Amino acid sequence: MFDCRDLSYELVSLVGEDIRIVICNSGVTRGLTDSAYNDRRSACESGASHLALATGTEIREIHHEMIEAMIHLEKGLKPYIDKLQI
Repeated sequence: MFDCRDLSYELVSLVGEDIRIVICNSGVTRGLTDSAYNDRRSACESGASHLALATGTEIREIHHEMIEAMIHLEKGLKPYIDKLQI
């Protein structure tokens, strides 16, 4: 495993004789401007930023339970938010 934040790594053994890692180049040229990649990336960055701000932590430290709690809180606040017409 490789940690892009601090560039540390840990060797991980793959158990089982039937495991293979295959890397290939399809030769297909893709243009990111022609796809929805930039839109998806922007949405992910925005969501990550909101989650980090709401939890006061880095996105990589956010756990599933935190997200579930935020969803639950948002559902409870939705009627009030709708009334504010934000």
